[in-house]
Amino acid sequence: MIREVTNSVVNRIENIFEQIIQGKRMMNDFLGTIEPWKNWISSNWIEVIYDQQKHLAGIELQTQRRLASLLESIRRGEADEKVMVDLLDKFEQENPCSVMSVKNFLQSNARIKTKIESLGEFDQQVLDDAHEKTSKLPNQTILLKTFTSIDDFIQKYYDYDTYLLHISNTWEEQDKANWYKQLRCFKYLYKLGKKDEAKKDIFCVIDHDLHVGLDQKPGSCVIYHAYRGTIKTKDYYQSSLIQLSWQQIRDIRMENKFSTLSITDIETWHKEFIESHPNGEMNEEQWIDEFQKLYPKGDPRYFCHIAFSIIDKNHNGLISFTEFMSAISLTLPSDMRQKITLVRILFFRFK
Repeated sequence: MIREVTNSVVNRIENIFEQIIQGKRMMNDFLGTIEPWKNWISSNWIEVIYDQQKHLAGIELQTQRRLASLLESIRRGEADEKVMVDLLDKFEQENPCSVMSVKNFLQSNARIKTKIESLGEFDQQVLDDAHEKTSKLPNQTILLKTFTSIDDFIQKYYDYDTYLLHISNTWEEQDKANWYKQLRCFKYLYKLGKKDEAKKDIFCVIDHDLHVGLDQKPGSCVIYHAYRGTIKTKDYYQSSLIQLSWQQIRDIRMENKFSTLSITDIETWHKEFIESHPNGEMNEEQWIDEFQKLYPKGDPRYFCHIAFSIIDKNHNGLISFTEFMSAISLTLPSDMRQKITLVRILFFRFK
């Protein structure tokens, strides 16, 4: 005699098969996301995902066979339906193929997604501020597949200003604010370097989750600046706030196209700036005070409030000396086209 299985059990069996299919799709989608980045992510991280995929394939086959066999036994009267119900009850919590289990597994490996998001910040279109596409790709000019020695790298580019941004998931998670400051600084330097076609600066991101055991490894996310085979600073962002290098002077003159401001003049401005702001940065209130010194008879507060977000080029809520010099370029002799560009930006903000 063939016994019928209750509708509720049939529906739950169908749900399990749907969950298995959905879980398999989730794993495939995750691996599809990894695929373009697999050469820039630790192989140990990726192998965990592929191993789990193989494991799930075996569990899936076992589960399907178990359900089919048990269903046949119930219909023949050789097993009680309660046995099937017990198996169904345990599926969600105990079976690795359930949607919940797959979600938990992927969440436990979220470091891969975090890594892809971080590396995506260096997609060429992102660096160029061109966001026509949604999917980001590895920038092979900045992200290196192999990297064996920091010292060897800076010796290779002996005659170039070399900027090395050091990253890792741990450093990013431990200090998000510093990660974003260093990232903005690196992007700013990159854009500035690309403006001068004659001077070929070198930019590289060193991912210490991928390139392990390197010499001269830092303890946090920082930018190394090297020139002539020597590391000039192991935290360019911090040192650039209070120290004025020849490169910064050159960049200030080039970006603002000053026609009369000499190197000595810039050094004098910098000395006065640091005396007033020892940490090398000023907030919006301090910016208003500085601008008030240039125009003592007026009330610059509204203008300064609007202008602050434009002058703060790396969007960290503070103005560095380099950014300050861009602001005062309106008050000093410089290239007229440069002034008009800044005035236009301010005009549209005021509208």
